[in-house]
Amino acid sequence: MTIEFLILFPLFIAILVATFEVGMVNARHALLERGVDLAVRDLRLGRDPTPTYEELRWAICQYSGVIGDCDASLFVELERVSTADFDFRTGLIACTDQSEEIDLVEGFNPGTLNDLMVITVCGKFPVMRPLSFIGRYLPKLGDDLHYRLVAMSAFVNEP
Repeated sequence: MTIEFLILFPLFIAILVATFEVGMVNARHALLERGVDLAVRDLRLGRDPTPTYEELRWAICQYSGVIGDCDASLFVELERVSTADFDFRTGLIACTDQSEEIDLVEGFNPGTLNDLMVITVCGKFPVMRPLSFIGRYLPKLGDDLHYRLVAMSAFVNEP
């Protein structure tokens, strides 16, 4: 009986930890999506027609709720979509690197009236267990101790 316990107990603990980690990733992504959707809703309704980078990031952080260290973890890109060919993604999705300064102007173009805009938000979150079989396969950022979650939305700058 002891041998069966020694073989199966670590497996059950690994499944329990993986379940908890997947739940945390799912909850963080759902909260990030919710924050982006509510911030974009404010833009669509015209509550703040020309937000700055900091105002938009602050709104996403406030609507997201329990995302820890939101100001240092989120990077917001806002870009105009060409209505001629609907080409908007011109490179990799940028994420923050907490050891580097963020260029707030690059990747943030608020557009003009009647422009179709795409907002891309990348959040950087710590991996709960970097060596677990779930944490190993999350999309990592540089140091292997953080993974990224991306949320996107679109809106039109109304007059």
